[in-house]
Amino acid sequence: MDYPRGDGVFVYSPETRYSGTERLIVWVVVGNVAYPINGVTKGITPDLPWPRDALESTWSNTNLNAYSVSDVLEIVFRQ
Repeated sequence: MDYPRGDGVFVYSPETRYSGTERLIVWVVVGNVAYPINGVTKGITPDLPWPRDALESTWSNTNLNAYSVSDVLEIVFRQ
């Protein structure tokens, strides 16, 4: 899913229930690097860096906060 407010693409699982538990799985891809957005996603891809570990310049054109997942979850899942 292209990000409508800036650079980046979201990759996510449209399924949100696994064994009866809600799990929101989503990455944001900026440049050629994917970043897990939450702990569930990080658990699936533990070797990927957190958004907060990227250079500030990485996020300058995304209009995303590297320390907050709420914008991403709202856009992708309309939470």
